[in-house]
Amino acid sequence: MTPDQQPLAREIARLAELDVVALGMPAAMTRRGEHLDTAWPKGTQQFNDLPRWLAGGGSADEAQLLLIFTAAGAEQRAIGGDVVPLDEPELLSITTERKLRTISLVPMPTDPNAVRHLDRTGMAELVTFVPSFMHSSVGATLIDMLETFEDTRLLSVHQRCGAAQGGLGARLFDAMHSVQRLLGAPETIDAMLAGTRGRRSHSLATLTGSLSANLRFAHGACATLSLSDAGGSWFRGLLATGSGGTIRAFDGGIVRTDVEGKIIDESKPEASELTTSLDAAVHAIASELRRILDPAGRRTPPIERRQVLAMCEAAMLSARTGQPESPATILKMSLSA
Repeated sequence: MTPDQQPLAREIARLAELDVVALGMPAAMTRRGEHLDTAWPKGTQQFNDLPRWLAGGGSADEAQLLLIFTAAGAEQRAIGGDVVPLDEPELLSITTERKLRTISLVPMPTDPNAVRHLDRTGMAELVTFVPSFMHSSVGATLIDMLETFEDTRLLSVHQRCGAAQGGLGARLFDAMHSVQRLLGAPETIDAMLAGTRGRRSHSLATLTGSLSANLRFAHGACATLSLSDAGGSWFRGLLATGSGGTIRAFDGGIVRTDVEGKIIDESKPEASELTTSLDAAVHAIASELRRILDPAGRRTPPIERRQVLAMCEAAMLSARTGQPESPATILKMSLSA
């Protein structure tokens, strides 16, 4: 994690009822003089080399869950001395060897080619992405509601967060997963990226700023995305419009109206005290962690990672070229690589 993610991490641990045994921060940040604070329980180990910590015993032997908060700048020294990104399959496989459940606030791997490698090695679901809007209780209700909704002609997806809450890359991945789950893969994506901090990133792991996109589908539907990690307050929601009316779904509930605007169905998740933007993010992440870690929790279908990542890549490429791009072309290139 990064130093500014510590309040988020502490609240997630509290709400998800997790005992923290160790904390890690990218070595590059340690070299710049940044450190984790002293508010963690006494005896909590700190590290900046994930493979070495995993191989060193001690608190690593106690750990049952590895929760990754950031992949930005997170280069770790792999065993053998090679420096590789945190989301490389070779490095992630270390957690499999240790039988350590790995969950991440950022999509990992961030490359369709890496997902193909994981498919071949049987580790496609090595890292679980959270929080997924479609895997939330609202997402499950949305799927049920759409069964009687007839056709969806327009899907508008809005997500915003602070940079410490997963970043723009996580919001893009989550939004594209929602689109892919509800409408399938688009023919083309026309995107624009604004407000980037520093150099424009080519990777989901370091993507920042605000992104808008228009998606065109072969079956006649269309979708729009409006995403930002500069929004400060946490929000995730979508609006589905069809011949039978609209469905508005967001973290706080779901409402269906007919063509005249009359509410015909409404559902809200369990009441909770979401008084600040941090609380809303904590609730979304901790709720999904509790569901995943509960042996009796609701099961969800796996994310079509290669397809979703190809859609993300198409959006980022379009933002650079200024032209509509095809996810199918990117997916074909990854399959032939």
